Amino acid sequence: MEPIQTITSIIFLITIALIIFRWIDSVVAAMLGVVVMIMAGSITEVQAFQLVDWNVIIILVSIWLIAGYFGKTGIPEYLGEFTLRLSKGNIALFVTLIGGLSGFVSMFIDNVVVVLMLAPVIFHIRTLHDFEATGAILFVGLCSNFMGTALLLGDLPPQMLHSVSGVEFIGFLWHSGRPSSFPILTLTYLVVVVFFYFKFRHTYSLSNSIDLSLRTETQDTEPFIKKQALCRGRVCGFSADHTRDVAATVLGGQARLHRLYRSLATGTYS
Repeated sequence: MEPIQTITSIIFLITIALIIFRWIDSVVAAMLGVVVMIMAGSITEVQAFQLVDWNVIIILVSIWLIAGYFGKTGIPEYLGEFTLRLSKGNIALFVTLIGGLSGFVSMFIDNVVVVLMLAPVIFHIRTLHDFEATGAILFVGLCSNFMGTALLLGDLPPQMLHSVSGVEFIGFLWHSGRPSSFPILTLTYLVVVVFFYFKFRHTYSLSNSIDLSLRTETQDTEPFIKKQALCRGRVCGFSADHTRDVAATVLGGQARLHRLYRSLATGTYS
């Protein structure tokens, strides 16, 4: 190994260690790593700029903006209310359903955002009824991370895979004449969810149930849910089109949701 390769490897490992152990902010650590590599002669500043994957960055920014509007609509609370009614007061079933739901939502929204949106719903139910919420929150995080890589838009790894290998949205459903990540992960995910349901039945006793008469009502979001679902369907449909750029498609979807949310907030929504 040449000296410059050794130096580059050392800089890379130190940068990764700083990011993992968070001795300093991870963004600062990454930028310092790039600066040190440029100073050491591993790459030039022009090469460093050219190596930035702007396609992935635009996708991430757009997805986070979409997720922001998603949270403001009250849809997470609506989903919590829906799972609460569906569980009929059974805490084990409620935790399983909201965790399972978070996995499917995270296929289109970053998994961290999904946890941040659904965790308050669990904590709210926890304030009304006496049950341990730690396991429920961890389960939501597990489910979100599990299904985040099932489709192109859910998490960073599939987006990077698209950027590096060129695999399109349809490639996550069917690839090389055989089922791809989505059907395989979904089947495995359902087995895991069922397993945890029986686990939660032992954790939460049958007597520890939710009194549905005490639940709070959420705002009426059904009309906007239809609009948002339509918009997300268009994003997924355009992403499946090989002639369209994924980053531009997701950014366009974000602009569409921005107009929908503003119309809802100003009362001009129909």
